[in-house]
Amino acid sequence: MSLRFNRGLFPPTGWEFLDDTGVKHVGKSFAQLVSRVVNYRLINRFPIGDPAREIDAQLCKNFPGYCKGPSPSSRPKRAIPQPNPGCSSCKKSRRSKRP
Repeated sequence: MSLRFNRGLFPPTGWEFLDDTGVKHVGKSFAQLVSRVVNYRLINRFPIGDPAREIDAQLCKNFPGYCKGPSPSSRPKRAIPQPNPGCSSCKKSRRSKRP
C-alpha cells in the first residue's frame, strides 16, 4: 500500500526530488519533474526504475499531510459477478425461476 502525493496541492518546497545519486531535480509540475528524472537517468545510463513512485514516496515522507491513500492502481479490483453455468457434471443449463 503506497501513499500518493495530492497532485492538486503544491509542495511547500516546490516540485523537488533528491535522487539516490545526490542530484537535486526541480520541475514546475509533477509531470515535468518525472520527465527530468527519467531524462537524467537515461543520459547517465542509470536504471530508470519508477520515478513517479519514488517522488511520491519522498514527498509523502517529507509532507505526510499532503498525501492520500493508495493509488487507484493498487486498489483491489472489483469482482464482476459471473452467471451460474449450471451443472458441471451433466452440462444442463440452470433453469430460470421466473415464468
